Amino acid sequence: MPPRYNPYAVSSLMPNAVSALLGIRWSLRGPNLTFAQACAAGTVAIGHAFRAIASGSVDLALCGGAEYIGDPYGGMFRGFDLARTLAAEGSDLQRANRPFDRDRTGFLFAEGGAAVLVCEEAEAARRRGARVYAEIVGYAENFDGYSIMSMDPSGMRIADMVAAAVQDAGCTPGDVDYINAHGTGTAVNDEIESSVIDRLFGTKPFVAATKSLTGHCIGASGGIEAAVTALSLAHQASHACRNLENPIRDLRFVREAGPCQIDTAVTQSFAFGGHNAAVVMKRTD
Repeated sequence: MPPRYNPYAVSSLMPNAVSALLGIRWSLRGPNLTFAQACAAGTVAIGHAFRAIASGSVDLALCGGAEYIGDPYGGMFRGFDLARTLAAEGSDLQRANRPFDRDRTGFLFAEGGAAVLVCEEAEAARRRGARVYAEIVGYAENFDGYSIMSMDPSGMRIADMVAAAVQDAGCTPGDVDYINAHGTGTAVNDEIESSVIDRLFGTKPFVAATKSLTGHCIGASGGIEAAVTALSLAHQASHACRNLENPIRDLRFVREAGPCQIDTAVTQSFAFGGHNAAVVMKRTD
């Protein structure tokens, strides 16, 4: 018999397959949207879920990010390598991934991952006795309009976006206690991001880089980092920035995992193409 071809070949490659399958599995009937903003996609999805709940159009949303890069021929890996974004060849594997360190050489490429958050209107959550980890209170997004692969070196569009998210939350930069940074570990991105954090927030907030633990999960990273931020608020603790020995800037990087007093937190993402997004969360009693 001839080899059997996979009848799901097309549906498996659809960008909307993950959100569609979740909707089918749980028989969801509301809007089902897929955002393709690369490494900022998960943060954008959470932000739009927040907007939909705040407007009253939905009571509950599943939102986040997922990525799996099946790359048997290494084309994607080689593309990142040619763009000089990967951790340098020959690096100590245990120390190669080091966001915001002066000796960083690039990001550790993760094959993928996923994080899906249940976001809902507060009263609806109380009625069903849900455990609430954090409250989403603000969101903003914008576009650099600069380069398909590079941030605007001035960081102005990123700064505008983060400031808008904080303002949307009814806060000031001085209210922010914790930032889950995009923190890829590339030379240029870390420099621009840390400069923006310094400019807007100074040295008050704790700064953590989840990618120092997970590597760069591409489209899943925003969802994962939002989940980590919510857990940090709920448990009043933060993970450490792994391998951060010589920080590039005098910020309050979390050097050791442990307790942190966090009332207001920002999780931010930036993506190839120039997509920027940030979500602001608050601690709940």
